[in-house]
Amino acid sequence: MKSPLSIIAFALWALLPLVSFSQEKMNGDSLFFVARQYSIDGKYDEAINLSEKILEVYPEYFDVRILMARTYAWQNDYENAVKNISQVLEQDPKNYDALNALVDFYFWSGDNRASLTTVDRALVFYPEDSNLLVKKAKVQLADNDVKASRATIAQLEELDPENESLPVLKKGAGIQASNIIRLEHYYDTFNKPYDRKWHMSSLGYGRRTAFGDYYAKVYVGDLIGDGEKLYSDGVGKQFSLECYPKLDEYNSMYVNYAWSPDAVFPKHRVGLEYFHVFRNHFELSGGYRYYNFTEGLTDAVNINILTGSVGRYMGKYWLSFRPYVVFQDSETSYIFLLNGRYYLPTEESYLGLILSSGVSPDNPFFYTSGEKIPDLQSWRVEAEWKQKINHFLLIELQAGYENAEYTDGERRNQFSIRSAISFLF
Repeated sequence: MKSPLSIIAFALWALLPLVSFSQEKMNGDSLFFVARQYSIDGKYDEAINLSEKILEVYPEYFDVRILMARTYAWQNDYENAVKNISQVLEQDPKNYDALNALVDFYFWSGDNRASLTTVDRALVFYPEDSNLLVKKAKVQLADNDVKASRATIAQLEELDPENESLPVLKKGAGIQASNIIRLEHYYDTFNKPYDRKWHMSSLGYGRRTAFGDYYAKVYVGDLIGDGEKLYSDGVGKQFSLECYPKLDEYNSMYVNYAWSPDAVFPKHRVGLEYFHVFRNHFELSGGYRYYNFTEGLTDAVNINILTGSVGRYMGKYWLSFRPYVVFQDSETSYIFLLNGRYYLPTEESYLGLILSSGVSPDNPFFYTSGEKIPDLQSWRVEAEWKQKINHFLLIELQAGYENAEYTDGERRNQFSIRSAISFLF
């Protein structure tokens, strides 16, 4: 008969591999949390290096590989992100976190078709997952497939009627009309050849529908010159209608008319533009603008402008180039504008940078100074931020600097700031 001591020793020997494995797994988990914190803190290289070391010891630690894939994606390295997620799905085709991540990677990289295919693949395994349905509807809306998005939204609402994404998705699909009240103020100043402060405020009401967006606005503008303090004697008003009719999933328009009885605004302002979005995420447009200044002038000034744009959506980024060809009397001038945006995770939110050259044609100063716009040169940089705070509130901030030629050979520094708040209901 074996002694009790030998039995205890045998039991410890048998349990030793399990204890060792548990300790190793605990160490692996600890390192995973460190790698995840690196990634959260933006230390992407450290996160990837540590993840690779963990995977050398635990090659089937899928959470680590998914973390590494997302870290690659956060650096816009979608090729390595997809490669790592694919390795997980080869061994575990139903892995929810991997499928969920792959939907994001394709969507962020601008490959809506692959993103939609992946989310449908995930829904085969998880047909009642509201998170996947939200992502499917977003991809369909981004791909301008409004009809399909409405079916997905209906499925989501039946499954999860309190889902917080439903109001935004419904508005995007035109299911639920959106009313907007918008307050805006713009301030622009320079001190050559004299001190001038330009204030312009507006109050507008808009309505978003399945057929497009429509706005009515009232502007109040004031040019404050030398010797004037808070306001001038020439406060002006302008009344404007703006329409963005949606013709179909890929075609839309911009139509605008404004009228003013006062000299600080054009008496008549007209805008027309046609937009087409291609399936490869390119957008082209062509349009026309017209300004008519008469108040306070001996002879009316008529300005005709041809414009257009080419833009492309690239995952979280949007880049657009827009030229203006300005015709005034027998003179021609050119304005070039480059606009870039980085879209934030919240709907309708982004950071933007605008670079432009050329002189704006709607500045009344040039029609009383005797200078010809085509003879002047200017360049400008603007930074903008738009943020949706919640379903009911949207804020916008924009700051600009311009180095402008105001007469032949003479330049000035010009600063501007724009702020706006929109109430959605």
